[in-house]
Amino acid sequence: MYFLPFFLLPVVVPALSAWFPKADPKPFSKAVLGFVAGLPAALVWFLARGLYAPAYGGALLVASFYLRYFLAPGLLFAAALALTLGFRSLERGTGYRDLVNFSLGFYAAMSAAFALAEWGVHYYGYTLVLPFILAGTALGSPLLLEESVRDGMPDGIKWIAAAFGAYALGATALALLFLRLEWLGLILGAGYAAGGAVMGIRKLSRVR
Repeated sequence: MYFLPFFLLPVVVPALSAWFPKADPKPFSKAVLGFVAGLPAALVWFLARGLYAPAYGGALLVASFYLRYFLAPGLLFAAALALTLGFRSLERGTGYRDLVNFSLGFYAAMSAAFALAEWGVHYYGYTLVLPFILAGTALGSPLLLEESVRDGMPDGIKWIAAAFGAYALGATALALLFLRLEWLGLILGAGYAAGGAVMGIRKLSRVR
């Protein structure tokens, strides 16, 4: 039941390494660093989860999911990255692969925290759909972050706005599963996860 929340993102790291073996020979060190940096962030998220508890049964569910599963983890990710890898390599255009592996490790820790927060709630929205949506975030957000860093401010704001807009789509997809529109939520969720994965993998294929 909880296989995907705990193991989907860790499995993606060796899968990408096998896909790009020559260009990315040592992905695990940055993924482990991301996971280690994600542990205190996941603890902070877990302890503060009551501040953005899901507001089931109303339109506020989208907003609560947005804060709970997208905005708060995204801000924690940016803080963890700044404290560990930093942004210098992204400014030079040389750190994208490290960023993707760091992101996968970080969001693996967050995914475990999400699963623990909803432990005992056997609903496929949490155990199946959310892990794939999170994978889309982990693979797609590094591209938007890199573009933002390379463009600088204020030009980089458009990429941050794009990330926030994508978060809104993911939160809406997840919320629709609880609002009797499961079919639409599944379509939007699949589109979000696939879009993030395609964006991230296409960028990886161009990085040398």
